[in-house]
Amino acid sequence: MAHSGTEEKTGERLIRLSVPDMDCPVEEGEIRAELEKISGIRSIAADTARRTLEVRTASVPDEDILAALDRAGHPGKILPVSPESSSEQIVILVPEMDCAVEAGEIEEALSAHPEIPDGVFDTRRRTITFPVARDRAPEILDVIRGTGYSAQLALRKSSDPVKTSIPWKKLGTALVLAFAAELIPDFAPTGGPALTVFGHGFSAPDLIGLLLAVISVALSGVSTFRRGLISFFHFKFNMSALMALAVIGAILTGNWAEGAMVMALFEISEGIEQLCLEKSRSVVKSLLSIVPKTAEVKRGAGWETVPVESVAIGDQIRVKAGERISLDGRVIKGDSSADESMITGEPVPASKHPGSDVYAGTVNTTGMLEIRVTAPSSDTLAARIIASVEDAEQKKAPTQRFVDRFALYYTPIVFAAAILTATLPPLFAGAPWMEWIYKGLVLLVIGCPCALVISTPVTIISSLACAAREGIVIKGGKYLEEGRLLKNVALDKTGTITTGRPVCTDVIPVSPKLSEAAALERASALSQLSDHPVSTAITHAARKAKSLGSPAEDLKAIPGAGVEAKVGRAVLKLVSPAAVKGGSPAYQAAVRKLESEGKTVSVLADLFGPVAVFGVADTVKSGVRESIADLKAAGMTPWMLTGDNERAASAIAASVGIDHAEARLLPQQKLEKIGSLQKDGLTAMVGDGINDAPALAASDIGFAMGVKGTDTAIEAASVMLMDDNIGKIAFFKRLAAKTYRFLVANIAFAIAVKIVFAVLDFAGLATMWMAVFADTGVTLIVVANGMRLLRAAPGIHSDMESERPETRTEKVAEDSPLSAAA
Repeated sequence: MAHSGTEEKTGERLIRLSVPDMDCPVEEGEIRAELEKISGIRSIAADTARRTLEVRTASVPDEDILAALDRAGHPGKILPVSPESSSEQIVILVPEMDCAVEAGEIEEALSAHPEIPDGVFDTRRRTITFPVARDRAPEILDVIRGTGYSAQLALRKSSDPVKTSIPWKKLGTALVLAFAAELIPDFAPTGGPALTVFGHGFSAPDLIGLLLAVISVALSGVSTFRRGLISFFHFKFNMSALMALAVIGAILTGNWAEGAMVMALFEISEGIEQLCLEKSRSVVKSLLSIVPKTAEVKRGAGWETVPVESVAIGDQIRVKAGERISLDGRVIKGDSSADESMITGEPVPASKHPGSDVYAGTVNTTGMLEIRVTAPSSDTLAARIIASVEDAEQKKAPTQRFVDRFALYYTPIVFAAAILTATLPPLFAGAPWMEWIYKGLVLLVIGCPCALVISTPVTIISSLACAAREGIVIKGGKYLEEGRLLKNVALDKTGTITTGRPVCTDVIPVSPKLSEAAALERASALSQLSDHPVSTAITHAARKAKSLGSPAEDLKAIPGAGVEAKVGRAVLKLVSPAAVKGGSPAYQAAVRKLESEGKTVSVLADLFGPVAVFGVADTVKSGVRESIADLKAAGMTPWMLTGDNERAASAIAASVGIDHAEARLLPQQKLEKIGSLQKDGLTAMVGDGINDAPALAASDIGFAMGVKGTDTAIEAASVMLMDDNIGKIAFFKRLAAKTYRFLVANIAFAIAVKIVFAVLDFAGLATMWMAVFADTGVTLIVVANGMRLLRAAPGIHSDMESERPETRTEKVAEDSPLSAAA
């Protein structure tokens, strides 16, 4: 009894099915009639537009549901169901929660209610997810709103970040009114006092200015003002409380125009910051926006265009030349090439033929392809890249964690300093109260931590997006920061340095009566009956040379040596040199030559002795030698760790420029070697196979070949390379170093400006106008500087080119044999 779907806490399952024939209410009714006959089905939801069906049940097996569809005359397929789509949970949207400070305040308020379970905070989407039933939402909303933040129940969990509408017209009007509030009292005729309060007379222009200032604050910052007061009275000294207190103080001291300007510019800068963050985050998200929403699917004898969500694994789709591929799959018919630059960052199209993998969003450039779907639309490679980058954004880098912790203490310290500034000189030195209260207010504005808090995430996010554009998916800011310190890079040989596809590189007849073509023909008669990699390489070489012989007869295995069979009237053997006795000097020389080059040697022999020698070697990937030189230029030492023999390892290492090679290593020994390298400095491991997973996980930073690597390797790695270019590790290290420099520069600049203006404030040279322009300006400068990393790739590539010696222009030919590479 098979069960699919997603299990809920109640034991109820959600089963999602694709029903290609269900395109109108008639078919839906027929299906419902059959399903309703089955006891145990609790609900049925049909979508005729997408031709999908959702069934909730606690006990009915999948086979019974599929059988009911068959009885109705509308067969279907089970579709994968995301755990999130059926689990009991609610999502609360908090529009103002865009950084760790706000999230920390809400989390602290919720922790005072032990009956409310822990939520998952996502400041990017500005949501909190709770594992509770929907009827618990009101009590959670009340707690959040009690902290001064607006909150509402989201209709569903979205993968898209919340885009809060920014009221630019209101903010612009508020800014104009703030300017008017400053100018009117200075240029309008004053006359006598129109109103006297506590013995102080206010002229009509003064009152008009005050009214305009109040309206300006009401237009621009009511929510910030209200939230700030609530936080202040709860002893939560955050940015909102700081702004609210500064505005109140400005109005009470008669500087209402400056107070209005502070609030208007603060809200405008917040809006600009939000736009910048959304832009940097949308770079990677745009990958999915170009993936087609429909696919042309084979239905019976014809083709039909349907939404990609309704296409099941195993379905057959068709993509014409010039169209984007809508789903991940494997080519079953047609020859073409695909532009995969959106995923790999490589501009050269990749050739596609039956058996080739293709990916959603890439462009089929030349011929028509028929493709067997291998993944649902929710689990394409493009979707997984986006999910990985979004997860990385939530995993804070060490610098970001430090800044967030710093901000929690920094703001209360600014409050305390402002209060001391406003009170100590008047109390103990007889200084004028209004003068020092004003200086305290200026210090409040200068001390706003916006620039510090926002500079780190925007820099990290921009860097992650830049890497993703280059086909490098980094799983967390931690690895991005640590990457600048990489010292050693351990490389697996097969699949990383070499293609993992052995080829026959040498055919050497050692009998004077035998030509190369004849030797290939006789050897292939035996090799084509074996699936050993060496035999496969010889068969492929014979087929390519059009010398493939007829299959041999009476094939027998020679344990530990090779095979023996009858070819025509002769009995031939295809064996290793160890199984051959004697041989001519020409034979001995050929074997020694091939073995010295690290190649696997196979011998064709008849009853009288060896007649031909074949050299088989793995092939070095295109551009590996250049990539190894890039690693060295970036200050890293490459090490090759392989399970292959010493001769093969040494030959391949020498051919690509690797100075350190360790051979005959088991997975456990690779782990031990990684451990010893880590004592010398930060160490990375690069691999793509299941046996590489332990070393990838044990290294400081693990790199997996994301497109062709196994799921086990990808899961264990810290960074995914979406193609097989190991030179991108050098790009990664340079980007990491550049990111760190930007982080340090932004933080240092923000702190330096605040220190300078604090000094100017105490010297009586700073005004609230200057303070708010300085704070807003610094915030925008550090955000703009961080976003420069979105365009960092050309500069990094230029640096790599400039440090590349002239001698490294020679590249290893694509899939060239080891002998050519050497």
